[in-house]
Amino acid sequence: AKEASKNASTVTLKEVRLGLNVGKSDLDRLMKQAAGFLDKGHRVKLFMRLKGKDFYTSQDQASEILAKMASSLEAYGAVENPAELVGRSTNIFLSPLGKKKKGEKAASKDEAAKDGDGKEKKAKKDKKDKPVDPPKDL
Repeated sequence: AKEASKNASTVTLKEVRLGLNVGKSDLDRLMKQAAGFLDKGHRVKLFMRLKGKDFYTSQDQASEILAKMASSLEAYGAVENPAELVGRSTNIFLSPLGKKKKGEKAASKDEAAKDGDGKEKKAKKDKKDKPVDPPKDL
């Protein structure tokens, strides 16, 4: 039992809070932040609190914003459950992709490094994080 607890990895939950009237640049920043958390192996909770009359009038809009953001982050993590209303907040949980996806990514880089003759060519340095495309409908 001690060995199992030593080898067990702890997964932390990171929360990304959004407002209902989030701007495009803020949404881009929050998506990059969430993508970084997922790359590091953390679970991510996309969280939107509905205040005042927004709770009664904008529940569908809040769910749509979170769903679009979650679909933009599919390259980094899988959606555990669809957007759900809990009290006055709407949540979506994302879990990081398995390690095999990262291995496939490394294998594809090795294949890209070789040209048609089987010779290896110099690989260009890729940026650490690939850009995250924001939802187009906002």
